[in-house]
Amino acid sequence: MKHREKPKYSVRQNVCFMVRTAWEKRRRVLLLCVVVAAIKVALDLAQLYVTPEILTRVEQGVPVGELLTTIGFFTAALLLLQGAAAYCDAIRMPGEIDVRCAIIRMISRKSGETSYPNVHDSKILKLEEQAQRATSGNDDAAEHIWRTLTELLANLGGFAVYLLLFSRLSRFLILLVVLGIYLILKDAEGFRRYIWMLALSFFSATVFCVLVPNCQELRPADLQVRDIFTWAVRLTYDLDTNTNVFPSVHVLGVIAAVSSVWETPGLRKTGWRWAATVYGLVIIASTLLVKQHALLDVLAAIPWGLASYWIVYRVIGRRRDTRLSLRLQNE
Repeated sequence: MKHREKPKYSVRQNVCFMVRTAWEKRRRVLLLCVVVAAIKVALDLAQLYVTPEILTRVEQGVPVGELLTTIGFFTAALLLLQGAAAYCDAIRMPGEIDVRCAIIRMISRKSGETSYPNVHDSKILKLEEQAQRATSGNDDAAEHIWRTLTELLANLGGFAVYLLLFSRLSRFLILLVVLGIYLILKDAEGFRRYIWMLALSFFSATVFCVLVPNCQELRPADLQVRDIFTWAVRLTYDLDTNTNVFPSVHVLGVIAAVSSVWETPGLRKTGWRWAATVYGLVIIASTLLVKQHALLDVLAAIPWGLASYWIVYRVIGRRRDTRLSLRLQNE
């Protein structure tokens, strides 16, 4: 079986080289990448909040002046952010060209100083041709990389903001998302089984709630906001209703996450496993203490989650382990 030749430099090493070169030649390039990414995140947030805020003002029956002020504020914010993004895009190209020219000079110097036998070495000539192709124009790799890095920064920034917003709904989302990111980067097979378990437990619980709608009436009818703690509980009640609570999806998510941590080879350290377990128990306890769930919801979710664990990790997982082992032996 023919194996692909592994590149000499990884993506991380190539990115670090470009960042180091920009830092030495034109630091403004790096600054503009961060600024443009921040502007894009701010623009997305403004577009996200404009409609809900205006509709909220309408529903509250505020005076026309206040409503027009809200509309004017968001309109001005959107115009300013779009203008700032366009301006930064217009002024970033000269610095990017300077960095690309610096790399071209490095290539020329390397080609001029190389040993004579390399001049006729087909492998060296091919590498030189690839380097020249990567630096030949504004849309080639040596310059287009800054657009790619800007998009990555904007996506990461937006993801972090959205995760922060969603974390206000439920702390167990932080556990699920952080673990998912780790598995995507470090353990593809572990991520696959983690998603299978989440899908199986969540989907089956959703089907049950469709067939057997349920709710709980444990929450106080009128919760007075007196401090930051009662405000947090009030926010939780507003974002997470008391309907379809049996079985507790919070508990199902915790069981899926903790099971994945214990089954992932890269997280075999006792500290990681018990930290995830304790954090999961705190999440389960918090759902009871703030009356998101009754004890019955938690007790029903535990065997439900363990059944999903047995199906994914013990039945499907063992079969996949056998299949993957045979595939490695054949290779």
